[in-house]
Amino acid sequence: MIVVLTHQDGTVDTLTDIELIRFDNEPALAIAHTEAEAIAHHLVTTWLGRELTELEANAVQNAQQTDIENILAAFHSLLEAADLADKTAD
Repeated sequence: MIVVLTHQDGTVDTLTDIELIRFDNEPALAIAHTEAEAIAHHLVTTWLGRELTELEANAVQNAQQTDIENILAAFHSLLEAADLADKTAD
């Protein structure tokens, strides 16, 4: 993914191969390559208050066929998400 930022003075910054843009005054902007990655990122940042680990991100990115139910099952299997087991896709 390539992101091109053009400043008011015409200066251009090109960001390549990025996954997260963090601003000084929040919020961060996640660059998801798939819907599955966006869902996984949302779950982890919203409910666990952290970013995906490299291992988690790679697992989501490399999943051939996954849907929200599979991502939710993987999320619920995280030890730190044990208190959220009653949460559903709804």
